[in-house]
Amino acid sequence: MGDDDAELAKQASVNPDRIGAVDENGDPVFGDMLMLIFAREILTRLHDVMAGRNPAQAKLNAVVGIIAEAMDSEVCSIYLLREGVLELFATRGLDQAAVHVTKLALG
Repeated sequence: MGDDDAELAKQASVNPDRIGAVDENGDPVFGDMLMLIFAREILTRLHDVMAGRNPAQAKLNAVVGIIAEAMDSEVCSIYLLREGVLELFATRGLDQAAVHVTKLALG
């Protein structure tokens, strides 16, 4: 990617309804440039969540929301390995009552 493309990516704004992005002239951005813009937006949002002062559970809940939205997915979950077992720590789309209750054995 050239310097002009990098500058354009910095100046572009993402459409709030997630249909696409436009550059500073209002022209649509497609392909690799669009992916770069969305990746930057997602990483920025994830960084902001993790750098915040919220409790760990609130951060995990926000992360699954960001990832589910970015992937246009109805379900997104985080399982963490604890004592050799995967435990559901956060979810969007599954029953919230299953968090910290649902466990999966490895293998």
